[in-house]
Amino acid sequence: MEQTHYLIVGASHAALSALHAIRLHDAEGDITVLTRDQSLPYSPTVLPYVVSGRSKPERVFLRDEEYFARLKVKYRCGVAVKRVSPEKGAVQLADGEEIGFAKLLLATGAAPVLPAIPGLAEVKFHVLRTMNDAIGLREAVPKIKHALVLGGGLIGMHAAENLAKGGAQVTVVEIQPHVLSGYFDADASGIIEKVFAANGVRLLTASRVAGLAARGDGCPGGGALQGHADRRRGAVRAAQPPRAQLPAARRAGRRRHAVAQDGRAGESVLHGAAPDGDPGAREPRCLTTACWWRSPTVCSR
Repeated sequence: MEQTHYLIVGASHAALSALHAIRLHDAEGDITVLTRDQSLPYSPTVLPYVVSGRSKPERVFLRDEEYFARLKVKYRCGVAVKRVSPEKGAVQLADGEEIGFAKLLLATGAAPVLPAIPGLAEVKFHVLRTMNDAIGLREAVPKIKHALVLGGGLIGMHAAENLAKGGAQVTVVEIQPHVLSGYFDADASGIIEKVFAANGVRLLTASRVAGLAARGDGCPGGGALQGHADRRRGAVRAAQPPRAQLPAARRAGRRRHAVAQDGRAGESVLHGAAPDGDPGAREPRCLTTACWWRSPTVCSR
């Protein structure tokens, strides 16, 4: 079984910050970083620019291979952790491989939570959380004629902007009284809303989608809205608060801490083993938290 002193699961901002902090205190300890992504680390907030083509995927990485080599870090991408076994001081990967650790940090970020909208499961949609999601949506944009964005958060509004620039007729549905409510007050958001409206984006605030109906090809043929008497043909895009990706930690029964911002939270936990390896002496030594943007989902026609 492969052994490492520090094992970091995830390549989020929290993971990179922890990696930097570890190296400030321990210049030589073995560090291994595991991520399910097939690429170097990146910020989800740049994904709409990948969708629009303004940024190439290879130019948005937060760290390069030279950085990890310089810090003597083993970076493994395309690797998923299936289970955490604190009593063994090891994790099991999806392919059955095990990696032992002295200290473990789970900094996996968040996964999109699909809104509970009747009919959503029957229509085609895209999520926008990973680089592969962004590349897939970029390829679909030229074919999209209508797009409905459910949720006016930061990434959702960026995506609406890029879809509109790609020629789609875009409608944004936001449950709050104004868009970007987690970042701006009503006056500031009002300025942004006017700019979007001037560029052809329709904004429906204080509204929610009550249901979707699919056509024969799986794309939505219409949507019923609560708050606005509106039925619209075309694509559907939904934004929901993401869910922290900690299934392994939950199965392990460890304590979890999180800081929420507007109800959205990411969670990270660092477990440290006692020098004598006594499982009973395990306690979280350090906790880092990360808050995440809303994650949109896209259904296109």
